[in-house]
Amino acid sequence: MRQAKIGLYVGLVFASGVLLGVFGQRFYAASTVTAKSNTPGNKGPAGFRAQYLAEMQTRLNLTEDQFNKVAQFLDETRARMNEVSKTRIEPEIMAIRKRMEPEMNAIRDEQIQKIRAILTPEQALGYDQLRKEREERSKQKVKEAAH
Repeated sequence: MRQAKIGLYVGLVFASGVLLGVFGQRFYAASTVTAKSNTPGNKGPAGFRAQYLAEMQTRLNLTEDQFNKVAQFLDETRARMNEVSKTRIEPEIMAIRKRMEPEMNAIRDEQIQKIRAILTPEQALGYDQLRKEREERSKQKVKEAAH
């Protein structure tokens, strides 16, 4: 009789562990997927715009004319924001980068010297090659972005 009770208790503990594991995994997976899928940054501007319009349509019950006007307002706002970014923000960022370039280069050079100091001569040659390849890839990306 006592062994049957012990067996029953062990079985109950095992079953509760299985149930907790199943529900815990489902909760974790659902939370993770929901968090990723609701992040506006993952959808890009077009996805965010579509979601925003859909939510407005659903919650405010917009007429077709209202929906089209809201979409037009969003497009106009985005065009104006892009223009401000292009004509005012980007030039200021470039000016700041240009002013900070000597300091940034000094910091980068210090890092390179510290790394080279701990490498063997053979490793230093490999490191120099690695840096050269990275600089070439970086220049290539800048060229591609400019075109």
